[in-house]
Amino acid sequence: AARHIRLLGKDFIVFYKFVNPVVESLGEVYPEIVSERERVEKILKVEEERFSKTLDKAQKIFEEIVSQAKKSAFKVIPGEDVFKLYDTYGLPIDLLKDMAHDSGMLIDEEGFLKELEKQRQRARATVQQQEIEVKDVYKKLISNKTEFLGYTNNEVETTVEAIIKDGVTVNFLEEGQEGEIFLKETPFYAEAGGQVGDTGVIISPYGKAEVLDTKRILGLHCHIVRVTEGVLNQTDKVFAKIDLERRKAIARNHTATHLLHSALRIVVGDHIKQAGSLVAPDRLRFDFTHFEALKPEEIREVERLVNEKILEDLPVQIEIKSLYEALSEGVIALFEDKYEDTVRVVKIFGFSKELCGGTHCTSTGQIGSFYIIHEGSVASGIRRVEAITGTEAFKYMTSLRDEIKVISLLLKTAEPVKSVERLLLDIKTKQQEIENLKDKILTQQIEDILKQAKEIKGVKVITAKLKDLGIKDLKLLSDKIRQKTQSAVVLLTSNTDGQLFLVLSITKDLVNRYNADQLLKEITKSVGGKGGGKADIAQGGCPDGASIDKIIETLNDLILKK
Repeated sequence: AARHIRLLGKDFIVFYKFVNPVVESLGEVYPEIVSERERVEKILKVEEERFSKTLDKAQKIFEEIVSQAKKSAFKVIPGEDVFKLYDTYGLPIDLLKDMAHDSGMLIDEEGFLKELEKQRQRARATVQQQEIEVKDVYKKLISNKTEFLGYTNNEVETTVEAIIKDGVTVNFLEEGQEGEIFLKETPFYAEAGGQVGDTGVIISPYGKAEVLDTKRILGLHCHIVRVTEGVLNQTDKVFAKIDLERRKAIARNHTATHLLHSALRIVVGDHIKQAGSLVAPDRLRFDFTHFEALKPEEIREVERLVNEKILEDLPVQIEIKSLYEALSEGVIALFEDKYEDTVRVVKIFGFSKELCGGTHCTSTGQIGSFYIIHEGSVASGIRRVEAITGTEAFKYMTSLRDEIKVISLLLKTAEPVKSVERLLLDIKTKQQEIENLKDKILTQQIEDILKQAKEIKGVKVITAKLKDLGIKDLKLLSDKIRQKTQSAVVLLTSNTDGQLFLVLSITKDLVNRYNADQLLKEITKSVGGKGGGKADIAQGGCPDGASIDKIIETLNDLILKK
């Protein structure tokens, strides 16, 4: 439809205008489209603008493909080219058929389907290879699934079930070696649901290992370790302990993520859905579906609401129930995720209910405080909020306070904001004064430059050697000179820190005789420089600031010859 609008000679965004008639005809039956009309209009407008840009790029490539095919006397567009437009630009096959038909062409649909199948096979092969690599190493351990005790225990006594090093099972790890240890029971949370894995220590009678990370592989808890003392053996009885302070920081950020999710739905709209997250000890990151940047007042209100719930010290309750029962209660679940029949529900009293397997605070007051430090775009229709809590939030606010103190000391004021505003106003005034002075100086320079004009066979050749001017200033000066004269070729040069900048321009009445782009290219070539532009004005430069005289001489010769 977007393409047909173009074929009708229209080149503007129109689909969002169709929302109104839909609301008028169906609003009584579907009241949500009435309340969501403005949001739907915005989404449609944004999506059409994006597709319009994609279609522009694809259309140019399609025209090139058609042109090549016609040169070769083919009436069929090759399947490889069709697949490129489909895969790279997302153009549906029906649209491509339509475009080909309008160009008097057909598409090689069989060739396209072959390319499509090749891509699917490549994707399947990659997935299968990854599965083989994982299963070959770990399949013997699957029957010994780890029992996770970390929801209630920070340390446990357990047994080493297996050790893997460099992709193969081994009987022990020695001091300085790294590998993977699998325990019968563990307090270590394995990375999942956006929450990072726990770290800590594993100690046996014969040695000690630092747990660098914990990951989940085929349902197994894989402890990535470095042995720091002695040796760790398979079947050793060990003491496993997590880094408790780090776990507490992670829990603060995870519980805060649930508060953030609910606050966004209240402040921005219940269309918001989680699209990814990271819960680390130093920060949290939350991706969500939304079509535009959050407004400053929305960010402030979300922050206020989250901190309000923290101050209320709401209890965080964990319940185990059936998936059906949880969903019936209105618990938030991610549509893309697969859940077991029995699920873990995290409830923040009166504010949030989500399915979650992560570790949490026992009450919201343990979070301390919450600050959003970044909001931005991740992908089309996906926004990202990054935030901090607890100790990191305290450090953040302390650093901001210290920065304000430093600014106050530098400005020698107790009101730094007002002082900065005055400074900015002063700078703006000074900049305007500088621009006015520049104009006066340029006007004086123009008079001096025009007096030095040299005439070659009825053509004025105006050249000037200037200093410390950039291309922008040279172009401005060149335009002013051309306004005050006729039948002239103007070459302005500026030596700035040993680098020579050039602007060559031609008055309107000489554009049919001389080409600024060609002249400048010939001039700069003679001194090892580069340049180019349009027929009436061109710009360039060369590394040797001492080449000015040769450049002017070359220009005079070219004018004489031409």
